[in-house]
This record gives sequence, structure tokens and C-alpha cells, in this order.
Amino acid sequence: MTIIRRFVLVASLVTSLALTSVADVGTDAKDSFKVVQNMFELVRSEYIEEKPPSDIVKGAFEALSKGMKEKGYTYQLPAVPDGMSMSEAEKFLSQNFLKVAESNPQVLKDNWLAHRVIQGMVEGLGDRYTVFMEPDDYRRLRESMNGGNFGGVGIYIELNRENGGRLTVAKPIPDTPASDAGLQTGDVILAINDESTVGFTIDDAQERLRGPLGSPVKLKIRRLNQARPFDVTLKRDKIKVSSVMSRLRTAEGHKLGYIRLQMFGERTDQELEEAMRKLDHQGAEGYILDLRNNGGGYIISAVDVVSKFLPTGSVVTSVEERGAGNKIYRTRPSLRKAKPLVLLVNQNSASASEITAAALSDYERAQLIGVKTFGKGSVQKIFSLPDGSGVKITTAHYHTPKGKDINEVGIEPNQEVEFEGRSYASKTDTQFLSAAKQLLQEIRSEEARTAASSSLPSARTGVEQWRYLLSLGRGTPKIIDRNYILGNPDGKLLEDLKVVFPDSTSPEVIRFDLGPALGISS
Repeated sequence: MTIIRRFVLVASLVTSLALTSVADVGTDAKDSFKVVQNMFELVRSEYIEEKPPSDIVKGAFEALSKGMKEKGYTYQLPAVPDGMSMSEAEKFLSQNFLKVAESNPQVLKDNWLAHRVIQGMVEGLGDRYTVFMEPDDYRRLRESMNGGNFGGVGIYIELNRENGGRLTVAKPIPDTPASDAGLQTGDVILAINDESTVGFTIDDAQERLRGPLGSPVKLKIRRLNQARPFDVTLKRDKIKVSSVMSRLRTAEGHKLGYIRLQMFGERTDQELEEAMRKLDHQGAEGYILDLRNNGGGYIISAVDVVSKFLPTGSVVTSVEERGAGNKIYRTRPSLRKAKPLVLLVNQNSASASEITAAALSDYERAQLIGVKTFGKGSVQKIFSLPDGSGVKITTAHYHTPKGKDINEVGIEPNQEVEFEGRSYASKTDTQFLSAAKQLLQEIRSEEARTAASSSLPSARTGVEQWRYLLSLGRGTPKIIDRNYILGNPDGKLLEDLKVVFPDSTSPEVIRFDLGPALGISS
């Protein structure tokens, strides 16, 4: 009897422990599923296209089934019924989510189950711009967009074609571990912590270069004109990221303001304004705005940038969201004097970069030089999820001021120039040299227009205009057309008369300064 009782007690204890374990798994799974619920609602309410709920669940199950098979987890996911309502789909997903967690409690570690389901939802949308981000990836994105502090080494990096597409130091940031250690523009990073960088993307490199403050990172460097690669160990420090780089360049006696936008972040407007003021103070006669390899950012930052170059109220872009009409973004007031402007673009100029380039091109405010842009005509919003992960969701499509859709098409430059050289804005950068040549032409043309407008004939009345035409000694002209214009950059009120003189068969335009006619100084 005692043995039997003892056995019953032990059995009861085991059962109790098992029930407690299942209950704990159930609670953890329900908490984890809240992340999935958030994503489910975002797809339902924010994604640009309305997707059938069954299709969303199918995408989730396909990715989950594949992931479980790879990890050797057990649970046979059922077929997903067609035609489910949103509430039915969410309930069906929840039930199977909890069953998977109960069968394999280890899938709840680091929220693997929730993240795999969300990744499946994203993949099922078939949109390469809707992206799920693990907590670390999401944190890094926020840091880069907000210009915040993070643990890094202090270098701008690029994949340099002249170096065989290898990871290359574009520029060390002053007063950072990289600059203190003597890293130079053009240094090729062969390995990070003994891991070869062959095949690395920029994101791959950034992920490995960043880390906890004070932690070491070892780089293997190959430097031009040095026979052997060498190792350098850097200690990660707080790095303040700026979205704007600028410097004054001189060419053929003229001063050119060079501005490179790294991204369209929260502080871009302020940083660009500071850069332009500095360049103006140094005597810049025009600007080269470099958008190469700028993958975009906030649409409102693009509006801020365009506002510095176009008249107040100009259309920058129109954005169409699901279930809503077009939202028109217009330039904000700017007191900045207009100066000649040239834009540099390439195949990696995307999103907000393309919004900026298209607006300035559509208004013929700037010549575009380089190669065709990426062709990303959609808009994404960034959302936080409860566990610290995040997601970028396509919520809209945009069009240029002239109504063009550049999605999967891109923007053709006015002058197509392939990149050759060791680094951007260097003496060997063929695209930059072409932009400088174009800017010099525009600066000289502006000088010529200013000189010509200063000697324009003035006229208080039409009679005075007629007397002036007769005084040219070419006979009695025939007036074909009149056109009133506001001269730039001085704001003069001008009138163009299109006339044909008896000694010619071709129309000519004679320009008059109307300032005296209105009693204003020109």
C-alpha cells in the first residue's frame, strides 16, 4: 500500500510539473504571438495593396514550415483554407502558433517562432521593399536615420569597382578610432575579425564594424603602394553620423560648392543648411549636389532639400496611399538666392534621392549627370514591434511633379557618364569632373546673362519700345508676340518682344527692362 501511495504521489507530482511547464509555454507563446498580431494588423491596415487574409497566413506557414524543417522541429502545419475573413485568419494562425510552441518550446527562444512567421508574411507579399528587421538590425537603422551615437570605428565605406568591388574606405571621419589609427581613403578592407570581406555588402560590413563601446575590432588592410597587407585593431567608440559632407573646390578661377548627401535623415535639413551657409561664406558660385549611393530616407527630408532650390509652393512629389487620394508635397519658404546647380546620380540613388532628382529635373532647375537611378517609386513607413524588432512596409507610390512613375524604371540623367576613378569627388572621378565642367558652363552663362541684362534697353511705354526698334536702323519691324518674365536671380521684370525686321526672314527676340515703366529700380 505504501509503495502504491508513493507511486501515486510521484505520478501526481510529475503531472503537476508537466502541467506547469505547458502553462508556462502557453503564457510565453501568447506573449510572443502579440508581436505577430501587431504585424498582422499592419499588413491589414497599412500595406499599399489589400491582401486576402488566407494569402497572408499561407505566406507565414510556408516560411515557418521551411524553417522548422531546417532546424529539425516537429509539427505538421495544416493546409490553409481559402476565403477566410481577417478574424478567422488570425484565429487560425493563433491556434497553430500555440500548438507549434507547445510541441517545440525551444522555438520561443529569442522569439524565433514569431520572427519566422512575420518573415513569412513579408515574403508572401512579394514586395522587396517591405522588410522585417530583427531587433539589432532595427536598432542600427534607427541610429543611422536619426544621426545618433553608436559604437563604431568612424569610416565611410564603399564597394569600389576599381578595387574589384572590394570593401574600401571612402573617407575616415576626423577624431575617430579610424582616423587616429591612420586609415586612409582608398584603403581596402580585406577582412574584419579574420573574416574575409569577399562578397560583403555595405550592410554586412556595417554589422561587423559596429558593436559595444570599447570592444575591439581587427581589420586587415591593403594599401596602395604597399607590398603587404597589414592588421590594425581599433577600439569602438561613439560615432556621430552626419548625413552631409561638403567642401569648396576651385576650377579655372571659379569656386564650386561640393555637397554629398549620405542619406535623408532627421537632421539632413539642418546639416545641409549649415553646409550651404559655410560654402556661401567661402564664395561658392554654384553647387554640385552628390546623391550617388544615397538609398534615400525620409520623404519630408527630400522636401526640405528641394525647398532650398525651387520657389515656394512648387510641387515636389505626389504620393498615393491605399484608400486615399494623392497627397501633394510642396516646397517650403526659402530666402536662399538661386545659384547654378548640378546633380550627381548613379544606379544606387533611390527613393528620396530620386524624389529630389526628379523634382529638380522636372523643373529644369538642375542637370543630372551620372547613370540611370535605381527606380524605386514606392514609399515605406517604419514601424516598431513590441519585442524591439521592426518592419518597413510599403504604404504608397509616388510620382514626379510631371506625373511620371519611375518605379522599376529609374531616372535617366541629362548626361550619361560612367564612374571611373579611385574615390568620389577625386581628380580621377569622371562623373564629378563632368559635373564640375557643367557647373562651370552654367556659372559663366549666368555671368553673361547678368552682364547682358545690365545693359538692356528700358522702356516706360510701348511708344518708347517702338522708337528703340526703329533706332536700330533695320526698317519697320513686325511685332509677332510679347512675353513677360521675371528675371533670375535679380528679380527684374522683363518683356520679350518677338519681331521680324525687313532685312531678315527669321524672328528675333528683343528684351526690355520694364522696371522704369513700373517706377521701380532695376
